[in-house]
Amino acid sequence: MKKHLLLTALTCMGTLHAASQDWLVEKITDTTQVTTLPDGCLSIANGLVRRTFTLQPNVACVSLDELTTSTAYLRAVRPEAQVVLDGHPFWVGGLVGQPAHNYLLRSWIPSLKPQPGAFRYQSHTVSQTR
Repeated sequence: MKKHLLLTALTCMGTLHAASQDWLVEKITDTTQVTTLPDGCLSIANGLVRRTFTLQPNVACVSLDELTTSTAYLRAVRPEAQVVLDGHPFWVGGLVGQPAHNYLLRSWIPSLKPQPGAFRYQSHTVSQTR
């Protein structure tokens, strides 16, 4: 059975602001930015955090950065989620074959393979929140 994942990235109200603003107290009116990078990755940033996803050979988060302090939090590529259908677990996205799991080099990404049996990325759309 072929499994596909439809990744829908919504452009929603976000928080693009200077680090000195308190987003819990002040009204922030800027929007989240969804960008396709030159290497084909998808970046979603809201001024506080940025997640970057590779889309090939399957969708996987390859960076998670806290923007106000430039701190990188991602160390290993894993599936985004696990769903259970009729009692059977299925991974959603993810890649395997990372040589070390305490750090991730971008140069490793092209050699990583899709998580066996996982839902596979098919496409995404970006639209306004309704």
